[in-house]
Amino acid sequence: MDTSKQYIEMCDREEIQKDWMPDAGDFTKNGIVVGLHKLVGESFTLYLIEHGPFKECDCPSHQFNLKRNETTWLPRQDQLQEICLKIWNRSEAKIFLISNLFWAWLYSKNRKPLYKPKSIEQLWLSYHMSFKHRLTWDGKKWRKL
Repeated sequence: MDTSKQYIEMCDREEIQKDWMPDAGDFTKNGIVVGLHKLVGESFTLYLIEHGPFKECDCPSHQFNLKRNETTWLPRQDQLQEICLKIWNRSEAKIFLISNLFWAWLYSKNRKPLYKPKSIEQLWLSYHMSFKHRLTWDGKKWRKL
């Protein structure tokens, strides 16, 4: 799972963050959600452990009282694919269609990426932002296509 500084910057956009409903197993810039408690409105108490290799220990996970917009969600590949599927309302034929569109986009002769994705998450995020929002990542920020 990509937790790099670049991926955090790429994900720190309203177009991505608005789709997040926190759940156990989600990655954020602060750590991995291992538990949560919904409060009022869009507030959650998130229980997080740090990113990195798992170590058996008796140390407690860190507790953050965060609103959804006080951290940055880092969607996994499966979550990015699910976001893309929402465009077509999900079905077997739509899954086939989205994968074909993805490969057509990836190998398009007209596609001139300004940077080379460093992870599968960056690749799928770039596809979603290009297809749905007409944005491309230049290595530092999103730009209009």
